[in-house]
Amino acid sequence: MKFNLKSINSKLSTALIFSSALIYSNASLALDKLDLTQDASGGKNIQDVMNTQDDNFGYGAAMAVVIFCFIGLILIGGGIHVIVKAGKDGAREKPMGGIISIIGGGALFSIAVIAGIIRNSIVN
Repeated sequence: MKFNLKSINSKLSTALIFSSALIYSNASLALDKLDLTQDASGGKNIQDVMNTQDDNFGYGAAMAVVIFCFIGLILIGGGIHVIVKAGKDGAREKPMGGIISIIGGGALFSIAVIAGIIRNSIVN
């Protein structure tokens, strides 16, 4: 059985077109009608929206701190690996990239640690 790239491509594109048409038709049938005379907000005002956004920014900042911590640990581990590999190979590879990686990873990790200390002790 021979596979032809053009036939596979045409069959795949046809399947994608039909599946997207099917999804679009089902999604458009499930939408509610828009009635501009009704209050869809449930009585919320701008203060409620701002409080919700403040909570969302707080969660986003916490997630950014966790991501910085994780990336910092990965950079530190990679830097240690490069330095150990450079030490085993002798003078073939310079350990400068590993040192820079450890410094950068330590800076990212220290951002997470300092933010955690500030949040838990000063701000509370």
